[in-house]
Amino acid sequence: QEIRSLLHSARGEKGKSVMDLLVQIFAQTIYDNPRDPLTNFELVSQEVKENSFRYFIESKKEKHGGNLEELLKYAAEAQTLIGRPKEENEEGVLVDVAPEALAHIPDLLEERELLRWAGIDIGEEEALRLQNSLKKLMKDKGAKDIRLWGKISGTEKDYYIVEGNGEGAEEEIERPADFEKRGEGINTFTYWVTDGAFGAWTELPDINPAHIKAAREIRKLFTGRLDAPVISNPHFPGLEKELLRAQIARITHSTVLIQKGLFKTVEDSPAEIEAEEEPVILNSEQLKSLGNWVHQHPNILKCGRVSHMEPEPVDEEIDVEILKAQILEADPLEDRLKPLEKDTPLTGFEAAWISRYLGDQQEYETTFPVKGKITYAVNLIKSLWWPGAVILQQNGKMIHFYRGDGLKSATRRYYPVTPPFIVEDPVDRQEEKDPYPEKQPEEPKAEGEEVNQEDED
Repeated sequence: QEIRSLLHSARGEKGKSVMDLLVQIFAQTIYDNPRDPLTNFELVSQEVKENSFRYFIESKKEKHGGNLEELLKYAAEAQTLIGRPKEENEEGVLVDVAPEALAHIPDLLEERELLRWAGIDIGEEEALRLQNSLKKLMKDKGAKDIRLWGKISGTEKDYYIVEGNGEGAEEEIERPADFEKRGEGINTFTYWVTDGAFGAWTELPDINPAHIKAAREIRKLFTGRLDAPVISNPHFPGLEKELLRAQIARITHSTVLIQKGLFKTVEDSPAEIEAEEEPVILNSEQLKSLGNWVHQHPNILKCGRVSHMEPEPVDEEIDVEILKAQILEADPLEDRLKPLEKDTPLTGFEAAWISRYLGDQQEYETTFPVKGKITYAVNLIKSLWWPGAVILQQNGKMIHFYRGDGLKSATRRYYPVTPPFIVEDPVDRQEEKDPYPEKQPEEPKAEGEEVNQEDED
């Protein structure tokens, strides 16, 4: 018994015990049935060692180094996500109760399978943890209509970002005149961030147009600390949390798409859209064309807003309508539901988007939920202006996700280039005597005088 325990406990680098190795050697020997098993024993052992696979799953104990304190901490954090609500009964004992109904949240495990077509995988366990973390966010913060917006990488920590509508009151601080209140313009949605599924969700502040304009002029990697200062040139008027919120707004208004035929512009107000009375539902085969996709949100203007403010003429003689026309000419509005074909192509490319039709493109007959044809193919659309922004569609299901560093494709230099090499020093010139000496030099003697002096000697 002691020998058997020793064979089971002694493990190598691949996680296999001596007993496991012996079992494989005996199985291989029985399969090969050699004439002289004893002579070939060492060769079989070497072959099994070199060609065996490692089916060894790292346990939580080994993952945390076997530290009991870290294991208990991990279990306590996990309990906050999966624990059932409790309340006292008549006897004063805490008992489990049925959780209250919540608003709809996306199924991250299902979305994870779609995201893998774009090369993005948050992991099965992490997706489950985030799923429970979203439920906790809805209970604690009163968030509604939420979705996992994406993940932005930082130099120290990363940001998980959730988009939704919050019930929290606006901050009672002084705002500039061009500020768009919560629920409108660049502050249409509320965003929460965390650095991990076990971490607390922090609501990002509403931003001003000045934040948008400054964010367009700088390129700054995030650190993962919301209160970190933003050191840049030109100056950014805020901390990292305002810069993060500004970049999220820019990405959202530029990359959220919907299929053509679901909405239309309002006749009296071209800047607004409404649902079509008879929407046209396109199938996956039709949606592989970029011409069948349009932008859902309005573009952000140069002024940092979604719409222009009512101008205030300085002089009463100036016509307000003429002033509005001048503002629109300098900063024009783009058409709502703008097709992707009208987007400015990225420098060096023929378009601003890339479309791919992936997977099984065969059509199949179906009777549930409705009779018709379906395909298991996936439409993948990537933004070239915002690397990391993807849209995936399959059989009526569509998700938007961003995974990147929060920076737009660079088309111009933001900082001076490296200066040229320093020119080598010139060769020193030969020094010459001063043309104006302090004493008058002696005059050279003539040749005849030198001869006469030699004769006298």
